[in-house]
Amino acid sequence: MGSRHQRTLVVVVVGLVAASASARAAAQPATTGSAQPAVAGSAPVGPADEAVPSSPSGGPGRWSERAIEGAYGGLGVTGLFGVGSQGTELDTNCDTLGAASCNTAAPWGGGLFGYVGWTWNPVGFEMLVGASFDNSRQSATFDGQGASGNLPLAMPAREETFHFYRAGGIAALRVRAVFPLSPVLRATVDGGLGASYKQMFMLRRAVAADGGGQNSYAPDSVAYWSPAITVEAALHVRLTPTVAVALGALMWADNASIAGNNASPPEAPRTLVDANHLPQSIPTPQYHFASGPQVFLGPFIGLQFGP
Repeated sequence: MGSRHQRTLVVVVVGLVAASASARAAAQPATTGSAQPAVAGSAPVGPADEAVPSSPSGGPGRWSERAIEGAYGGLGVTGLFGVGSQGTELDTNCDTLGAASCNTAAPWGGGLFGYVGWTWNPVGFEMLVGASFDNSRQSATFDGQGASGNLPLAMPAREETFHFYRAGGIAALRVRAVFPLSPVLRATVDGGLGASYKQMFMLRRAVAADGGGQNSYAPDSVAYWSPAITVEAALHVRLTPTVAVALGALMWADNASIAGNNASPPEAPRTLVDANHLPQSIPTPQYHFASGPQVFLGPFIGLQFGP
């Protein structure tokens, strides 16, 4: 009887010890980084299978995740090529000058520009400022046959060469839209309205057809103000998440006949001088340096900064 009680006591003690050990094992936290149970048919999941961040220098995958939102800016250099006539006196009044023929060419030059703005994907607003310079060379041939009425005299026979120079600036508020094409390539278009100011200069050089004298004439400069239009289309090739090379084309346009002055007044005749010939007078009428719309197109290259 006593031995049966002893065996029963031993069984109860063993059961209590086993239950206590099971409770401690269940309460112990899992060791960090321990392998998770494998699912049938799949590889075990462990620390090596956690997401690996992009490299510190960034990469195309990381760039594509950047939101196109925030402050941005850019700068560039552009070529400028005039579209259509400059509207000089030779362009519009060759016959009135008494010339037998006029040879005119569109202006060409270049410019610098910069802009800053803020974008909300995919549209941004920015302020552009730019500076430009252009020039053109034109000529008029006088055959010495004379002109009728009050038209300037075509005598003596001579060749007059004109050089027109223009420099100034433009400022405009623009709207820009951006279209991602790949992690490293974006297309962008923008346009806006603003104002421009241009200072113009002219030099006339006259040479007698028989070599009997020459004269150079440079009137005072003139300047005009105008509303301005700017349009741009470009591709941005991203070098880093926040820097891109911009390649594109732009249009800058204004009008030389709205405000200010675009012509020199008539002046006293000038004299063709040569040591071996008698002096010969040539008329010096009003000259328009430019008139009407002035439209320039050109390619540009620059840098874009920001998202």
